[in-house]
Amino acid sequence: MNPSQAVSRLRQGVPFLRKELQDEISLRTPFLISTPRFVYICQYEIPCNGNCIMCYYGQRNLRGEKRLQNGRFLSERQFTDVLRSLHRLGGKGIAISFTGGEPLMYRPIYDIVAMATDLGQLFSLTTNGYLLTDKNAGLLVEKGLFNIGVSLESIDPAINETLRPFRNGTRLAMEGIDRIIAHRQRCRSSISVNIKTTITRENFESYPALVKHYGKIPAVSVTPQPFTLMDSRMDKSISERLWIRDIDRLRDVVAELCELQKQGYALNIEPSALKGFPEYFSEGLENGAVNFDKKVSHSHQELGTVNKNCRIGFTNLFIESDGAVKLCLGFPSIGNIHENSDLEAIWKGEKAALVRKAIASCNYVCALSCLRKKPLWQKARIFLNR
Repeated sequence: MNPSQAVSRLRQGVPFLRKELQDEISLRTPFLISTPRFVYICQYEIPCNGNCIMCYYGQRNLRGEKRLQNGRFLSERQFTDVLRSLHRLGGKGIAISFTGGEPLMYRPIYDIVAMATDLGQLFSLTTNGYLLTDKNAGLLVEKGLFNIGVSLESIDPAINETLRPFRNGTRLAMEGIDRIIAHRQRCRSSISVNIKTTITRENFESYPALVKHYGKIPAVSVTPQPFTLMDSRMDKSISERLWIRDIDRLRDVVAELCELQKQGYALNIEPSALKGFPEYFSEGLENGAVNFDKKVSHSHQELGTVNKNCRIGFTNLFIESDGAVKLCLGFPSIGNIHENSDLEAIWKGEKAALVRKAIASCNYVCALSCLRKKPLWQKARIFLNR
C-alpha cells in the first residue's frame, strides 16, 4: 500500500473509529449515542440454487421442496427504503451484509449495491459462487461492492461437493473468486473477498489446505465457523454425521491453523476463538446437543449470571424476511419494518432498551463468526489490508 492509499484508508476509517467510541460510551453510561454499525438483512425466502446438507434450506431443496415458506422478502422499494432509513439513523460507516437464499438470484441486487455505495454504506453479500460469471463478478465490483463472502468447504471437490452437492460447484466457486480478484485489479477496486467455511467432521482435516491456497492472496481472508445446529427442522442424521467426534485430531488441526496464522496467512478469527473449537464440539457431544436435546446455538436461558458486557445491542441490527427487526438473533424482535418503517424510532424505542439491557448481561459465547467479538486492532488490520 502506497502513502496516498494509506491516507485514503485512514480517512475511510474515521467514521468507524467514531462509532467505536460511541459504542463504549453507550455501553458504560446511561446515554444511548451509538447507532448500528453492522446490519444484517436476512432475506431467507429468496430462492437458493444450493443443496448444502448443513443448511435446512439446502436439505429442503434436496427433498424437492422448492416452494417458499411464505414467499415474503423485501421488494426493491422496501430494500431501498431500508437503506435510506439506515443512512438517516447512522450516516456513513454502516456495514450492511445481505444474507439468506442466494443473493445473486435477487434481480435488483446490482442496483441495491450501487445505491448503498452512493450513500456511503459498505455493502457485502455472501454467495455460493455458482453464479459468479465474468459479467456478474464485473458488475458487482463496478457497482462498488465492499466485500463478498464465498462459501467454500474445501478446495477438494470430493469433500466440498459432499457437503455442497452441486455439479462442478467447486470449480464454479473457485473460478468466481478468481474473477472477483481479476476485476478488483482491473477496476482498482478495494473490494475484499472472504472465503467462508463451516467446519464439520467431513472437512476439518482438509481446511489447512484451503488456508494455504487463499490465505496470502491480497485482499482475501478465510473465516472458519464451527457447524452450528441453528434449526430444529434439520435432519438429525445430518447433525450426527457432521458433528466432530475426534477431538484430539481436531486439536492437532487447530494447532496447525494457529501456526499458519502466525506465518501471516489471513485467518479471520481470534486465536482464542479458534482454540475454542475442540471444547465447543466436545461439549456438544457431552450435553447431547448433536441430537437437539440441548441445542447449541443462540440462547439466553441463563441471563444475568455472568455480565460480559456484550455490546451487540449497541452495534448490530438484523432485519428478517417477515420484517422483524432484532438486535440479536437469540432475543425477541424490537419492531417490524412492515408496521413501522422508521428504524430510528425502533432503535431508540422502549422495547429496544429492554432487550439491549438483557443482551449486555448475556453469558452465551457465540459460535457464529459474524457475531464473534473482535478487538479494535484486528478490525483496523482487516480494514487497512483490503
